[in-house]
Amino acid sequence: MDGLRYMRAAFILLVLLAGATSAAGTNWAAKFNTLAGRSPSRADGNPTFCVVVRTYWGHGLRAGDGGLRRLLRSLQRQTVQSWEAALLVLDSRPFEDLHHIVADFQDDRIWVFAEWVDKQFNPKEGVEWAPNYHGTLYNLTDDGVQVCPPSTKWLVVTNGDNEYSENFFQMVLDNAAGADLLAVDFYSRFQRPTAPSCERFAAAPGAPACKRNRLRWCHTDLGANVINYQRFVQENRRFGTLGAVSGGLPAEHFDGVMMQLLMAANWRVKHLEGVCPFNHAPSPQSCGWRGGVWDDRDIVDWATAGGRCLSREEADRVLAEDPEAEETTVTASSDGNVTGYEGVTPEQLTLRCLRKKHYMSDAVLGTAIEWFNALCVDDADLPAFREWQRWREGLEAAAAAAEADGIEGAMPGGGDVAAAAAAAAAAAAAAQQQQQGGDGQEPEDFWQLQAEFYKAGPKGAGGGGAGSDDAGQLNDGRQLERPGEAGSGMPAES
Repeated sequence: MDGLRYMRAAFILLVLLAGATSAAGTNWAAKFNTLAGRSPSRADGNPTFCVVVRTYWGHGLRAGDGGLRRLLRSLQRQTVQSWEAALLVLDSRPFEDLHHIVADFQDDRIWVFAEWVDKQFNPKEGVEWAPNYHGTLYNLTDDGVQVCPPSTKWLVVTNGDNEYSENFFQMVLDNAAGADLLAVDFYSRFQRPTAPSCERFAAAPGAPACKRNRLRWCHTDLGANVINYQRFVQENRRFGTLGAVSGGLPAEHFDGVMMQLLMAANWRVKHLEGVCPFNHAPSPQSCGWRGGVWDDRDIVDWATAGGRCLSREEADRVLAEDPEAEETTVTASSDGNVTGYEGVTPEQLTLRCLRKKHYMSDAVLGTAIEWFNALCVDDADLPAFREWQRWREGLEAAAAAAEADGIEGAMPGGGDVAAAAAAAAAAAAAAQQQQQGGDGQEPEDFWQLQAEFYKAGPKGAGGGGAGSDDAGQLNDGRQLERPGEAGSGMPAES
């Protein structure tokens, strides 16, 4: 009890300091960083896995969704128990029940590394990320990485509302031989973002079980990658230094930038493909297995990016108040019974989903395609995306010709270019499959896309627009090179 009272007193003092000293210009790093410390009686002082957990008040129960408890329970359920979890907080609002949550677990492997609470750490400006928030968060993440036990073999950095299947660590160990970096596919609200609403995460022939981890921006998540801790530390890898080499991408995308750099540095990668042992919350699948309704009406709006999970009551209100909304039911994609989350196996999961009635229009599907752009397209959606590009280029050429002839007006197209392109691609794919067998699909040339993308400057998908000639210098002053190019030191795809 004395330890619990100490933690409560320390937390109250932290909040008081945050309110009383921030305006005085004192050293915030010294004032607001508190260490609860590891338990001196830890049974396992040399864990195989170190999990650095970034969390905040929204992951608690008093004012949030209870995500931190779910994450910690998912760690406790692991079939491999050699792990520890270091928690860190960076926010303008105190995480009031953080220490209560940690104390309730009665697990000395879970401890609070840092709490930085001050108005200068406000994560949002309106509905968008504050410009400096993620940069500071990644600096604190680097500190969290450094406090992992020196004997740590594998590093996982994740957010406090994510979850792992109970066999996640075992999967890593079973596939660890010869690898520096293990990547897993994962459930995500950004699964197939350029496909039609609700259908983008439905089970279908040729569709992925979940979001494919391509270890690059827009196709990965920090928590879906397991890093060789010893090599990471020896090479002095730090997320907080990536701003100089991110090609204009803001700091919230540094997970993808880091993974690209590790591959470029000849890290040996193993990809656990087709299984989904990580849930990047909130995802449509986790929403469904908790009885929620997925809202997929607008996945490009900052406030609802990627979609959101509603209660049944909230969904009923949307249907009553939004005349453009409709409900459909889909069987969500999954890896079958390979992985389970807190007693739930996602196999044959039926999910209620809300979308716009005109979800195939350019105003909805076309906007998503343009926003997420070529770098975010899943392989399954490449034919439709390429067809959309051809249609758009044709319409733009026609509009330019009309303008040259002195004819003014909107670009023709009838508002259904995206739908027509999707239908044309589906028909072509069906005809090709009938003639040749298989899907006949060629993967996108990411490296060419990347060069074009950085030359133009990031836009869409939350990108900020580089606007400079040296945008996209990712690897010590040069763009990341394609696998096997001279000087890249990069292995062939794993």
